[in-house]
Amino acid sequence: MNIKDALILLFTHGLPILFFAYMATDVLLRNKRKVEHILLSLICLCYLLLFAEEYVRHQVPLEYSPILSAVWLSSTGILIPGFGAHFLIKLTHLDQKMPRVIYPYVFYLPLLFVVINLATGADLISSQQFYEQGMWKLPVYNTGYYIAMTSSVVMDLLF
Repeated sequence: MNIKDALILLFTHGLPILFFAYMATDVLLRNKRKVEHILLSLICLCYLLLFAEEYVRHQVPLEYSPILSAVWLSSTGILIPGFGAHFLIKLTHLDQKMPRVIYPYVFYLPLLFVVINLATGADLISSQQFYEQGMWKLPVYNTGYYIAMTSSVVMDLLF
């Protein structure tokens, strides 16, 4: 990798990592005891981890891309909707109307998908093949990738 490629990756991935690190720290330091602040910091940390995975994946040889994508990227991506839903419910005070039996556990059901994904070899919801095009390492879009993207869009629409 030459210096130009390294600087491009630093710009495209390093700046968002710094931004999310700042946001997570700033929000958490404002009030580390409020659940809303903790949840927002966790969401920022998850997005930081998404950019960090992509940065690391572009730094290592191509054969490591499937495992990094399956274990790190997909697991982190699965956590974001749970944290987001918990944050929105807590922020709107709807948590007071929810039964204690399901609150806050219902928001962490996606953790089951993380465990299932890791237990099955981590190839259900991420691309397992990658190719290089210039300096970028791109996924070959497969059924798992489309399932993950479709469920992400559906979750975003639900919010």
